[in-house]
Amino acid sequence: MRKAPALVAALTAGALLAIAGCAQASPEPLPTAESVDLGVDPEFGTVMASCMVERGWDAVVTGDGGIMSDIPDGQDESYDTDLAECEEKNGFDSIAPALTEPELRLLYLMELDTAACLRGEGLDPGIAPSEQSFVEAALVDGNAWDPYATVYTTSNSQVTEDEYFALLEKCPRPGY
Repeated sequence: MRKAPALVAALTAGALLAIAGCAQASPEPLPTAESVDLGVDPEFGTVMASCMVERGWDAVVTGDGGIMSDIPDGQDESYDTDLAECEEKNGFDSIAPALTEPELRLLYLMELDTAACLRGEGLDPGIAPSEQSFVEAALVDGNAWDPYATVYTTSNSQVTEDEYFALLEKCPRPGY
């Protein structure tokens, strides 16, 4: 039996950044933490868990807003099919809009705050890249630095699952 976490991607920064031109009538307002859409729906876990339970799976909402299910051996394909159908049925099958460069710069500052909080809890989130490296990586393939990536992983976690969910209360991930 395997445990399967499911969570809509929090950050999907595309490789395309539209440049409208040099002359603009008025400058675009700077993004704020509240205005940046990271594509995380706060109802995701509740809605998806309910849908999966209706289809006969056990599913619980996790502390990060995802769902966790125990999948019996040999049922992976059926589970994945039901999961995809629940995502589609509830509108969670689309990718979040790509973040603009100013939004990515704000996200970088938010990630630095999260990293500082994690360090304050005695954990090592790794060394942050430069702001420019962070932005460029996100624009190229959507993969930006995440301070939780080295703190809580499937293969080498610094914390247990329960500790991870407790940490999210103290050191929130941007957009969650």
